[in-house]
Amino acid sequence: MQSNPDVMVVSWRTILNDEFPEDAYEPHNDSSAQPMHQIRGYVMAQAGETEAVIGQALRHFEPSANLDRSAGRLLHDLKAAAKKNGFIEYGDEFELITKALKRRNAVVHADVQICSTWVPYATGGGEWQEVMYLLGREESDERRLWDDLELQQEATIAAVRILHALSVRARPRNSTDDIVK
Repeated sequence: MQSNPDVMVVSWRTILNDEFPEDAYEPHNDSSAQPMHQIRGYVMAQAGETEAVIGQALRHFEPSANLDRSAGRLLHDLKAAAKKNGFIEYGDEFELITKALKRRNAVVHADVQICSTWVPYATGGGEWQEVMYLLGREESDERRLWDDLELQQEATIAAVRILHALSVRARPRNSTDDIVK
């Protein structure tokens, strides 16, 4: 599947300005925001991978667990089940996943705002110039979102390590496993 360059996220500010020009806000350049929206999509997709792994890990403790819940609820239940079953050696991984989940929520639930200022020309007229990008209330840029994606990838790795440890733990023991070499 190839991407369509004509498809883009349209800001609510752009819609407001189009629908109610008499009450227009400062202009929002939807084209300028597209790279950030694209990276936000990667962050969300990677977080979805982590959520899937968390669900699979939870099934090791609760085989009939309902996985059709939020990532936060799944992680909470996995941590509780791990603690209850003495599976406590992966605290750093759980901490990383928790941190990534909080950042995912910030990225998903915030809008991208292009802050502009009117720059007048000496000869009259002027133009809007972009001065800052906001993601929600945080100053942001593409680099910050790439860092968020990296955090999500690290969280997926941490979740896979937990899943693998649970899978190994659940394997039937082979008599040769008891031999110390």
